[in-house]
Amino acid sequence: MKFIILLLIFSINAVAGDGWYLHSNWGYMHSINSVLSVHSTDGDIVHKAEWESKAFKDSPYYTARIEHWNGDQVAGIEWVHHKIYLKNNPSTITDLSISDGYNMLFYNRGIRSDNLIHKWGLGIIMAHPDVTLQGRSRFWNDGGISGAYFAGFAAQYSVETWFYETQHHVFSLEGKVTAAYARIPISTNNAEYADVPNIAFHLTFGLGSKPLPKKAKA
Repeated sequence: MKFIILLLIFSINAVAGDGWYLHSNWGYMHSINSVLSVHSTDGDIVHKAEWESKAFKDSPYYTARIEHWNGDQVAGIEWVHHKIYLKNNPSTITDLSISDGYNMLFYNRGIRSDNLIHKWGLGIIMAHPDVTLQGRSRFWNDGGISGAYFAGFAAQYSVETWFYETQHHVFSLEGKVTAAYARIPISTNNAEYADVPNIAFHLTFGLGSKPLPKKAKA
């Protein structure tokens, strides 16, 4: 934190140019309540789910993106390491979270207008479920890609501002809303699954690296 404060104080302002940018954000997100549907051999349930975020616990929440700027237009890909924990477990579920995480991979396009960057994105969900059904062993890190499964699709809209620039970095604040629908396995039985829709609001602080300036031709 001290390093970032010193960087903000002593850096030289520069104008962001065209090229490739690497960017990472950290912050807080909030998921609104949704309807959780669980299909299992013990019986199906439909549950009004309340979600916790725990952005800074376990595997922290973050986003990472690579994007290309051309004038006031931008396009790129973004990984959002989203997390949700079921707060009000029904009697048939001991524990349920998608905390490692409810990952979303977006393709974004956007435009800068009046110092604000507006982006829209579409993407897929790679979910890492952690589920313990009542009277059963924990289902976690089984199958998929190290426990992560392709689970559905997502969309997002974001507004970002670059509030400070140095010769090689940009500092930003971003707010976004994501909407997603995931179907996750809840056991090693492929016939058992849960449908987990999610709408979340995100507020983040970010640090990005700017492209190196092009050398003038001799």
